[in-house]
Amino acid sequence: MYLGGHSIPIPKHIQTEIETKFKECTLREQRRNNLVIFQLQEEPATSQNERQQKDKQAFRELCSAILEEEIHPTKLYRLGPKIGNKTRPLKVELSENQTKHKILKNAIKLKDTPNFNSTAIAPDYTPQQLEERRLLVKELRRRKANGETNIQIRSGKITTVQPRQTVEPRQAPAAENRQDFQ
Repeated sequence: MYLGGHSIPIPKHIQTEIETKFKECTLREQRRNNLVIFQLQEEPATSQNERQQKDKQAFRELCSAILEEEIHPTKLYRLGPKIGNKTRPLKVELSENQTKHKILKNAIKLKDTPNFNSTAIAPDYTPQQLEERRLLVKELRRRKANGETNIQIRSGKITTVQPRQTVEPRQAPAAENRQDFQ
């Protein structure tokens, strides 16, 4: 490594750590606008082009059901080889991160939609993120089993959530208590 024109030797283990972190950051950036959709019906097709058209149509229908608007993905494709009747996850690449968040925010509506009630949507996590999330979910379940409530996973951490408070609507003052401004 060069610093101020001088070569500074970096220990091998630190250089390896830096390279690993850099690769992980690059992978996360590449997956930033992506979603993975699980249990979205995979229609039989005779060609790859026909299968891709059917997947695009299914994705459009899903978005219409939860967003009531049409979303145009940059790219979408099934993950893994086709094995029997098993439905493969659908990876969707979007042009904007905001679109991804809009879909994720409204994904809860899928359970009330007859055609998509068993469909789930998740961000496209890297292998490292998947492992971190798996450990967080395990910890969350353990804590809930021990009686903790109002906790959830948010931004890679288990956080306490304040229960929502209902706000009573304000009532207009009675006519006799009202003062007219003159």
